[in-house]
Amino acid sequence: MTFSRSNLGIANQKHFFNVDIIVYTEGGDEERQEDVDDPGPTYDSLVWRSAWGCFRKDLKAKFRPVGSKTTALEYARKLERKEIRNIAVCLDRDYSDYYADKIPDQNVLYTYGYSWENDVITLDGLASMTLLLARVTEHDEVIPDLERIMERFERIGRIVGSIDVPLQAEGLPLQPKKKVGLLLKANQNIEPCFCRKQIAKRTNEIRKIRKSRLAETPVLGVEFNFWRNYHGKTLVEIVRRIVNFVARKNGRVGKLDGNSFELFLIREFDKRCKVLADNIVQHYKDSLNAVQIA
Repeated sequence: MTFSRSNLGIANQKHFFNVDIIVYTEGGDEERQEDVDDPGPTYDSLVWRSAWGCFRKDLKAKFRPVGSKTTALEYARKLERKEIRNIAVCLDRDYSDYYADKIPDQNVLYTYGYSWENDVITLDGLASMTLLLARVTEHDEVIPDLERIMERFERIGRIVGSIDVPLQAEGLPLQPKKKVGLLLKANQNIEPCFCRKQIAKRTNEIRKIRKSRLAETPVLGVEFNFWRNYHGKTLVEIVRRIVNFVARKNGRVGKLDGNSFELFLIREFDKRCKVLADNIVQHYKDSLNAVQIA
């Protein structure tokens, strides 16, 4: 049996936790349907918590990951319908810029890019990670290679993304979310890049399924910025491969274990928040400053 909190119960949770506001985020178990149990911190909640700690120290918050975006959207729509107050909902932007489906409420917050992963990836952050793994000690020794490979991904990625946006609207994505390496070269000992054969193969598969299906969601003509707009989890896999490749090229001595890559980038994001480093961080500041409580 699924337990669902009433609107009043959701609104009153802040008193139970002795906070000013409950902040719901994506992340955690995708199968979770309700926020009955507290799953502890997730990557999504860590990113939003970093920004909140810098820009909304006046509001004591409790972060509650609820799993999938579908579940988080249920809370966001309650805010949109004015059924509830004293909560905030943090969502991945996904392709909302293209589908014009963002929820217009000041307490519904969106990432700057497709997801938190896009927002924590920076050239300097990748250079710092590479230096931890290689024998070299200066950013200037690794940045040219990182920049060159990232620019190559950007060139092809703009095309891949422009194909993916309308197909995603039809439920037939070129890049399936759970197959992050599908469109990449399989051999991880060579310079990372998209695999044109795999892109063509996937496109042909979709053509066979699609036939005469038409997109039901209108796609706006927004320019596609690969590093901002492409699937975040795929970008993490891409930059992981880039960092590993450049580190090997420069005498790799270290090794990444488990989730250390994502956690490193989140720590770098926290540093960026503290110095208001760029327009991505400014977006988080502006969004959080708009949050209101009754």
